[in-house]
Amino acid sequence: MTQSRIYDPLKKPNNLSVNEGRVQSLPGPVLTASDSFQDGPTKGFAKLLVWRRGIELTIAVYVLTAEFPITERFGLSSQMRRAAVSVPSNVAEGYGRRTRGEYLQFLGQARGSCSELETQIVISKKLNLGSAVALSNAEALCAETGRLLFKLMAALEK
Repeated sequence: MTQSRIYDPLKKPNNLSVNEGRVQSLPGPVLTASDSFQDGPTKGFAKLLVWRRGIELTIAVYVLTAEFPITERFGLSSQMRRAAVSVPSNVAEGYGRRTRGEYLQFLGQARGSCSELETQIVISKKLNLGSAVALSNAEALCAETGRLLFKLMAALEK
């Protein structure tokens, strides 16, 4: 019988690190812009740059919030993680819908979550939570993901 590894969100995994604002090593598979997702059937949404950036954003937020004090476990840390996970999740869910209108609705929700996360990053900065490098990385990925969402929505609205 194999023993399963339990994820503890309060304990920073020893193979999780940030160097120069970028995630260097992560538990499990690492997703990058060049991934081909050959492990299984390729989903159309996984080919979208905005979805891949959303995944990178989520990982960056998990790295950032792992540095937060335990008092933020059910507060800002939890809200930030939920908002970050919501971005690529809504992109994927919208992609799987039947109509362009439904897709745009879910992209709008992803954009709203991205804006929510941007606000929470500002709050984190003002409260001096997290390292400057992790904050900067999350902030840059959030801004880039927001721009990509805006462009994709504009293209779909034409």
